[in-house]
Amino acid sequence: MVTLIQTGKLERFPIVAMGGDFWEHMRRFARDSMLREGTIGPEDVDLIQRADTVEDAIRLIAEGI
Repeated sequence: MVTLIQTGKLERFPIVAMGGDFWEHMRRFARDSMLREGTIGPEDVDLIQRADTVEDAIRLIAEGI
């Protein structure tokens, strides 16, 4: 999904990863390594939002982040 959004094949929509602590390492890798190396754009770093509860996920989806 992320690649399809990045390449313009899909419109941007909220991607929510449940279990925030579990997915934090991926976000950190994207932000610290991929962004620095230029393999991901600054606008793509936050494509995947993390949520710890269903309520958090619903809020992110409703906000359209």
